[in-house]
Amino acid sequence: MTDDDPVDPVSPAAQYRALAEVANDVIVTIDTDSTIRFVNDAVEDVLGYTAADLHGRSLTVLMDDAMATEHETGFERYLRTGERRVDWDYVELVGRHRDGSAVPLGVSFAEFTDDGERLFTGIVRDISDRKAWERRLEALSELSHALADRTTVEAVCERVHETTTQLFDGETAIALYDEHRGSLRPERVSPGFDREGAPLAGLTDPAWEAFADGAPQTVESPPAPFEWVHVEPLGKHGVLLTATETGEGPPVEPGGTELAAVLADRATTALDRLARERTLQQHNSLLEERNEALAHVNQLNDIIRSLTTALVDAASRADIESAVVETLAEAEPFEFVWFGAPDPVGGVLEPKASGGWDQGFLEDRTVPVDPDGDAALCPTGRAAATRDLCVENDLHTDPPYAPWRRRALECGFRAVAAVPIEYDDVRYGVLTIYAGESGVFDRMEQSVLGELGGMIGYAINAVERRNALVDEGAIELEYRVTDADLAVIQFVRETGARFEFENVMADPDRGLRVFFTVHGATPETTREFAAAAPTVEDLRLVTEVGEDASLYEAWIRDDGPIGTLVGMNAVPRAFTASGDEAWFTVELPRSVDVRQFTTTLDRAYDDLELAARRERDRPVQTEQEFYARLEEHLTDRQFRVLEAAYWNGYFAWPRASTGGEIAETLDISQPTFSRHLRGAEQNLFDLLFDEADG
Repeated sequence: MTDDDPVDPVSPAAQYRALAEVANDVIVTIDTDSTIRFVNDAVEDVLGYTAADLHGRSLTVLMDDAMATEHETGFERYLRTGERRVDWDYVELVGRHRDGSAVPLGVSFAEFTDDGERLFTGIVRDISDRKAWERRLEALSELSHALADRTTVEAVCERVHETTTQLFDGETAIALYDEHRGSLRPERVSPGFDREGAPLAGLTDPAWEAFADGAPQTVESPPAPFEWVHVEPLGKHGVLLTATETGEGPPVEPGGTELAAVLADRATTALDRLARERTLQQHNSLLEERNEALAHVNQLNDIIRSLTTALVDAASRADIESAVVETLAEAEPFEFVWFGAPDPVGGVLEPKASGGWDQGFLEDRTVPVDPDGDAALCPTGRAAATRDLCVENDLHTDPPYAPWRRRALECGFRAVAAVPIEYDDVRYGVLTIYAGESGVFDRMEQSVLGELGGMIGYAINAVERRNALVDEGAIELEYRVTDADLAVIQFVRETGARFEFENVMADPDRGLRVFFTVHGATPETTREFAAAAPTVEDLRLVTEVGEDASLYEAWIRDDGPIGTLVGMNAVPRAFTASGDEAWFTVELPRSVDVRQFTTTLDRAYDDLELAARRERDRPVQTEQEFYARLEEHLTDRQFRVLEAAYWNGYFAWPRASTGGEIAETLDISQPTFSRHLRGAEQNLFDLLFDEADG
């Protein structure tokens, strides 16, 4: 065939049948007797009949009785008069499915003649989804108008639940946050959610997660008999749940989650409006509330006056902490009060005393102290880090909630104030007060609490100084440790050497500076081991003190054995290591709790044993007064230079280190070293000889 050859045209009938076979809409042709002469296969998807079932039957089989009568009357009138009473271009009718159910249809009609016979064709479209959405939009519109008139939370929930049940072919529930219990409480539930008297059985956790995180959740593998469960948060008010039971419909309806989100938004808006109205009502009674707040501050002042007496009579720091928390916990509206003191090792606050109903709030709980004052950290940790009063007057804010806030809400706490306790730049801990009401800690009360923190700090300082004056002695503790992971034990075990501690100095810029002697190991061996030790950052050989012994200077990290002792405010007196063990001796004031000190130290090292405890008589005050006077006479740089010169053997004969070598370790020039050393010597001699002349 060429391009010039004629092409046989496709007949209209063939085109019609091809179109009918691929069409998604129903195409049906009837004659003047309403007998179905043709219908395509799409009719089975829409109305349940096969094309063969309908061929030769009356069109009224697809209508209910009322519609069939109306059709017969109208069709006979049209054939007789040509009068049309419906729009043939498009009209919406209700068809009857083979199972008897009603199906909304959109129909377009046309009339044509075939071999002189009048025939009528209709294109029929299933508009069930559109009608469903129209009903949903209408229901949502009615819901919005209805919620505007609701004046209580219960009425809002009832109307929302009614509409949700109407629009979803499944189960629905609304749960509201119960501030007193710190949990979600079912407010409206359909029967499927209330099984054996346990509403939301098996769905409490996902509902709480959606509420706390402020994000919708679709539950995977929901509890029986559900096949699909979706949870929408209602802001800070609660959650809306929709579900489909197994075998009662598709697991997810088309647009189901979007519709649930719209319903949740309507409900949240209505509940927010009620919350705002409650706020306005509260503002109307602001004067009364202020009077109540003033009365509460007066009450707090009374408490502080009673605390003053208790603090004066306290014999120890523990007595002060107990008196404070117990007295405050008895005052309304405070629910729980606790005092946390810094752990010398872990960088956390540990509970020391508590009062009130904690509901397990402090169980296995330590509070990290964040040096950056992270806003996500709890107020107690922020107060410890920033040394400022930290207040959260409304713990029930919009989710998502930080873990500490979740736990506080579950305990029924609504506000918290964290008061740093310190005196003369010494930090003693943080006093944390939880209240059962929001907005308790206003500006005036915060001022009172700030003064309270200073008073408690002063009392602790006073009682510790008083005990120190009475106690003119010290406790010497000797420990044996066989922790195989301790670097110094690894060194002496592998080399056969002996380690002896000489002295430690604290440098504000570089940390801890330690002097020690090693017997039985060459400097090369010592340097190699120090380079691999995680706690040693720098090592310098000061001098050889014998045939097989050398004095070293090292910069060490705070988490080493010496750093741990210094961090716990203990004075290291001796530290030796040989074989498979180490022995160290520390000195503490008699007022220190030895059991607590040992317990804290035991957490830092394995295989620790308290070998001896000895009482030492020493003039604590005389030594303290001397160092106080010395600090007044020497600058920080003079003291560091003088101390470094002494321990580096500068004053020995012959000198173990030159001024240039020591200056290099201090990162200063030799002239600067000499100037500071001369100034330190002059001030030291002035202090010594002035005291002697006196």
